[in-house]
Amino acid sequence: MRKSVFFILPVFLVCANVFSQDMDAAIKKAVDELVVRLNAPMNVNVGLISIAETSMPTAFSRYLHTKIKSFAAGNSMYRVVEDPGAARGVNRVRPGNEGGGELTGVYHKIGPNVEVTLYLKPLSGGAVISSSSFSVPAQYLEKMELAILPANNATEIQAREKETIFTALPEADNFRIEAWMDSPSGTYYEGDVMTVCFVSDRSCYYKIYYINTLGRMTLIYPTRQSAGNFLRANTVKEMKFNCIPPYGNETFLLMASEDPFDIDNAEFEGVEATAAAIERAIRGLQYQGQRSAGPAAPVTTARFSYTILPPAR
Repeated sequence: MRKSVFFILPVFLVCANVFSQDMDAAIKKAVDELVVRLNAPMNVNVGLISIAETSMPTAFSRYLHTKIKSFAAGNSMYRVVEDPGAARGVNRVRPGNEGGGELTGVYHKIGPNVEVTLYLKPLSGGAVISSSSFSVPAQYLEKMELAILPANNATEIQAREKETIFTALPEADNFRIEAWMDSPSGTYYEGDVMTVCFVSDRSCYYKIYYINTLGRMTLIYPTRQSAGNFLRANTVKEMKFNCIPPYGNETFLLMASEDPFDIDNAEFEGVEATAAAIERAIRGLQYQGQRSAGPAAPVTTARFSYTILPPAR
């Protein structure tokens, strides 16, 4: 008599697979609903999906980004455009994709559910073209080990509070610096190499601050050894960084001016990242050999946040 052999999958794996299928169906439906107001196919980038009222991406953001991109590619009304700069910070330019759009989104936890809202936005700015929403039980995400917060944030409130230090950043009307990373989802795994790019529409001097997972702000460029921080107009500068623990959300903050910056050695040691610390950094300009009480020339800024995740399993 022939014996039947049964393979019993762990309950966790079966449940996680069911949860994933349910959530993917909801994501696909939301992506498809966004085309309702389109009269013709549109070139789109898939941009940042973040905690609501922040620019913070998470493990859940990375999952959403991957799925949205896949489902958009399967819809004839979208022409998905690869754009390494899709996760740029406050200043954004999309050369070569004029008239296109961007798929972005936000989420926040309400009671037992995580509410996700997706947007289709024109790259040229202006009103949102369309939006769609869906909810996922938070327990689904817990079982799938998809964190909805960066490792260095205990609550959404804490994440939002960290954004308040950037609210007063200056942005000159006729002078812009652009900064972006090479991960459109805004996330990296431990061991990845992150490429940072920036460009200015004027020849300028620049400096770069790094705000780590503990909220400490340190000047990383120019270095103590090199003051070569002059950037020619419309020339893309590229830097590479290794992604290492601790895990969580970090920020790069760039400042640019047509006048040289007066660098204080204390900035290399790092200070707590606060609105006051940022203001001091902006005022660190040299004018006719004297430290000025304020900027002698317009200062413009750009920033972006990213999240380092544990190694992928």
